Amino acid sequence: MDLQVVVYNYWPRAIADVSVNGQYAGGSYGSYGIDGTGGKITCCVKVKTGPVSVDWTLDGPENSPRLGEHIHTQGTLGTLPPDAEFLAVHIYPDQTVVLEATRQLADSRPRKGAAQ
Repeated sequence: MDLQVVVYNYWPRAIADVSVNGQYAGGSYGSYGIDGTGGKITCCVKVKTGPVSVDWTLDGPENSPRLGEHIHTQGTLGTLPPDAEFLAVHIYPDQTVVLEATRQLADSRPRKGAAQ
């Protein structure tokens, strides 16, 4: 199923070059919260239930720690409703992701206490 991708970046910094199962899902995402939206919609990626790989690169100001580091992780898409239009990709500072397919835009899912 082809879905529009909504990335929620909960890192305290920008991330870039997000891909889902090797498919480009957006160039740059500021951190979610007061100083930025942390997300935007990109069309479209093909997904199915089960394991989903997500990749991104750490971005930010020139002297940021780990600047340019490429991160690869895997999440699981548990259900894929037949009327789904969006794939929410929640990216956390502990290098985990939570994925959900929805008919409408998903709410943010910040987690307290995630390692930075």
